[in-house]
Amino acid sequence: MRENFKGCKSIGFKSSNVLLVSILFSLLNKPSHGYSLLDEIKDIGIETEDVPYGILYRTLRLMEMEGLVKSEWQVEETGPSRRIYKITEEGKEYLRDWAKTSKKRVNTILNLIERIEKILGDSSK
Repeated sequence: MRENFKGCKSIGFKSSNVLLVSILFSLLNKPSHGYSLLDEIKDIGIETEDVPYGILYRTLRLMEMEGLVKSEWQVEETGPSRRIYKITEEGKEYLRDWAKTSKKRVNTILNLIERIEKILGDSSK
């Protein structure tokens, strides 16, 4: 199945996992090329200054190898050709699984924070 990413949905909020999910989420709206994906994931709240282009494109290639996205070259009359990425059905299923698992993790984390604050007091005051 997804050899490189098969465990990601159960890992939780590892930064590479959040990047992957943000890319997939952005591709739900429309197919896109890598450079414009950075703008779209920035709108989600990802600090794109911390995402080098090499990491972005490596992630996209791994996602394609795992069947989460597919790409095709878009040849322009002027300017360079670009690789356009689209989410696959397997990518959509990955998002569903990740969201379900992450929702459980968020609830666990919030419960833990609440208990810590109850015992130690709220440090944000």
